[in-house]
Formats: sequence, structure tokens, C-alpha cells
Amino acid sequence: TIQTDPTAIVRLIGILGIDYVDSWLRSSMGETKAAPAGIYAIYWGIGEFFGRGSTPLLAVISGWLAGPSLKKRLYPRFVRDKAQTLVLPAVLWFVPSIPFIFMLQHTGSQPVWTAGDYVNELFALTGMPPFNMQFHFLRDLFVCMLFVPLFVQLPGIGLALTALAALVCAVLDIRTYIFLKPFIPLFFIMGIALRRGSLDFLSRWYAVVAGAALYLGPGSFLVWLDTVYRREQLLGFMLPGAPPEWVVNLSYVGLRIGAAILAWNLALWLARGRWGGPLSRFGDRYSFLLFCCHVLILRALVGAFAPLGA
Repeated sequence: TIQTDPTAIVRLIGILGIDYVDSWLRSSMGETKAAPAGIYAIYWGIGEFFGRGSTPLLAVISGWLAGPSLKKRLYPRFVRDKAQTLVLPAVLWFVPSIPFIFMLQHTGSQPVWTAGDYVNELFALTGMPPFNMQFHFLRDLFVCMLFVPLFVQLPGIGLALTALAALVCAVLDIRTYIFLKPFIPLFFIMGIALRRGSLDFLSRWYAVVAGAALYLGPGSFLVWLDTVYRREQLLGFMLPGAPPEWVVNLSYVGLRIGAAILAWNLALWLARGRWGGPLSRFGDRYSFLLFCCHVLILRALVGAFAPLGA
């Protein structure tokens, strides 16, 4: 039986996955392409599981919790509370980032910012924040929260069509100023849809098998594309043309869905064990802090150890 709420563990897994993606361990992926294909595939698979699965998993959980949260308060207060928890942290964390930004600009590691860069760093209005990149997720999540009254009132077919529109934007790489990453509203809507039913079926054997298939199938294709295909192209072999971009984007959507299902089941397994309580309490207390500060800490560590050749 489950002793603790697995959603806190899910948030912790997702945020640690984002931390891993943004670390220099993940950014050195290009160097590992020189390793044997099997070793690289394992490294890539671990990174994609925790990286690609983390953001959609957090979006699904946010959608799952949004409806009940709206019922507890009037819409203006709901928006205010979400602005305090999603927008305000990005603004506040900009202040301690200023010395590191100027330091990186002084050393040439960061280009001199324009006025638009500062606006995007604070609010991510038209593009990714140049420094605290993780806050684009909070920005898109806040926009999703603005539409929660509409989402929860839509009939099933309307919600499905809205999710389909987000899927088309994600697959065809259609850029809008409403959402920076279209897959975030896609998974947020999935969370709202799951609230109308139940999360129980995600732990059934067929859901786990489907998640594994969605993860391993597109994952194998993407590993091949990222290693064998591009490596052979660099060596001068004649290979067929690259697959269309929409095929690659659709593969990443499938990979994200599969990774999210598997990560949910990992959280359920942890919640049943002796570490479920401590992990849940740690996730409740510190996961959001880890999300907010990890880029700043990593940048500081890189700045400290770079002169030593690390």
C-alpha cells in the first residue's frame, strides 16, 4: 500500500531531472559521442528519461492539481496566488543572478544583453531567459493557469481538440508568444483530463508496457539519429536524407509521454517503500528551491572551478 502522497515525490523526481539536464554533466553529451554506441545509448537514455520526462511530468501534476485549487478561491485570488508562486520567484531570483551575469559578460562567456534580454530574464515574454533558463517553464505554467476556468469547463471533445492543437504546434514547431514551449500546455491539459478520470490506470501493467514502448521505440530512433546517422554523415558516407523535422518532434513527444508514465510508476514504487515519507517531506520542502536556485549554483561552481581547469 502507498504510505505517502506520490505527487511530492513526482515533483522531486521531475525537478532533479531538470537540474540534471541543466548541469554541465548533460552539456558534455557531445563529447560522449566519441564513446562506443552502446555506452552512449545508455548515457543518452538516462539523460532523456530524467530530462525529457521531467518537465511534462511536472506539467501533468500541475494540471491535475489546478482544478481543485481553483475551486477553493475566486478567480482573481487564484491568479494572484499563482503569480506569487510562479512569476514572483523568477523576478526575485534575478537579483542574486546579476553579479554572475556581469561577471560572465566581463569574461566573454556571456554576450552583452539587450533590453529585450533583461525583459525575458525577468518575465520570459518573447523568448527563453538568457541566464535562469528554467523559469520559462514557470512562465508557460502561469499562462496555463490563466486558462484553467476555460479548461475545466470544456467538454471532453473540446479539451481533446485543445490538446490536439497544442500537439500540432509542438510537432510542427509552431512558435507563438502565448506559450514558449507548446508541449507544456499539452501535458497540462492531459493532467486536467486525468483529473476527470483517475490516475490508477497509469500503474496498470498495460500502461507500464505502453510507457516503456513509447520510451524505447522513439528513444532508439533518436539515439540512432543522434549517433550512427550523424556520425556516418561526418565520415562522408552517403545516407538517405534526414527525416523530416516533424518526425523528430513527434518522436520526442512520444518519448516524453513514455518517460512521464515510467517516472510516475517509479514515484509510486518509492512511495510504497520505507523512503517514501522522507522523500515526500523533502520534496514538499525543498524541491521548488532546488528548481529556482540550481542554475545560479551551477554557474557559480563553474566560475569557481574554471580557473583550476575543471
